Amino acid sequence: MRIIAFNNSYLDEAASLLAIRHTYDRKLTPELPVKFENIEYAKKAIEVLLKDNSFGVAAIRDSKLIGYMIGSIHTDKNRERHTWVKYAGVAIAEGETDELIRELYTEFAKEMVNQGSFNHYVMVPSENTSALDAWFRLGFAYEQVQGIRDLAVSTNKVNENLQIRIANKDDEAIIREMATIIMEH
Repeated sequence: MRIIAFNNSYLDEAASLLAIRHTYDRKLTPELPVKFENIEYAKKAIEVLLKDNSFGVAAIRDSKLIGYMIGSIHTDKNRERHTWVKYAGVAIAEGETDELIRELYTEFAKEMVNQGSFNHYVMVPSENTSALDAWFRLGFAYEQVQGIRDLAVSTNKVNENLQIRIANKDDEAIIREMATIIMEH
């Protein structure tokens, strides 16, 4: 196996890997959108990642893509110069162990550090415990855990003083006020 820089010639194979991984993730979390099981949608998601100060690595075995990792560097006042690997930014072939995630990250991180990015963040589906374990063994930890729920599932009230509903334009100001609370703390 070789790990080399990701380039557009791997895009179709990467989209296939992502669609397969997303199908697995949806078995664990059915609320995820189904459209990314379609290779064309998966390809579009990866193409978006490749536009934004991105860098990626590809794991190749016998001329076939068996895994990839793509991330991008950002700078802001809270995290300074940092790298994100978003949800569509990593996938490995079925039958590969999650050790491949660690191997991809080893090469990926070298380039990010060379580019002056020392803080790295990754979005991992919380139900995919083997992928989470691979990241934990790399020294990553939880910063946030986000959930998804179909609001039509239950109308049972948890608390009489609590209302769960679809947000509307009138909620915008309070949502914006609360949007940075987790990051600030």
